[in-house]
Amino acid sequence: MSLVPWVVSLGLLLVGVLTATWAVRELGQILRDLRRFHRAEGEVVDVRQDWYGDGSSYHPVVRFRTSNGTSVQAPSRHGDRSPGAHPGQRVTVCYNPANPQDVFLAGWWRSGMGAWTLCFVAGTAFAAFATYGLTVLLR
Repeated sequence: MSLVPWVVSLGLLLVGVLTATWAVRELGQILRDLRRFHRAEGEVVDVRQDWYGDGSSYHPVVRFRTSNGTSVQAPSRHGDRSPGAHPGQRVTVCYNPANPQDVFLAGWWRSGMGAWTLCFVAGTAFAAFATYGLTVLLR
């Protein structure tokens, strides 16, 4: 019997479990941040483009006032492969009251929840596919 199906199945299982675990960790961090961060209405004043290995990421730069009236301008910690926000757009900003420069835009996709949910689903699917493959091999 060839070892290739075993190696492929175990590899997919490992990738799936690691991806799903990483996604759960990141989703947990976002949920903790959503509970402790304050919200404010703000405006996108610029979109910063950051370059990395295989492309670029666009981070909206927002201006808003904290609950104590301090004016803050900062880039969102979460970027996207396309400039989803544009200068002049009104947005809801989530900011860390201990560090108002730590911001992200409210919303399922803009907060990072969407991307990490997709990673969790993909990781779970890989693990399920690999588990099925292993059960077939064990027969």
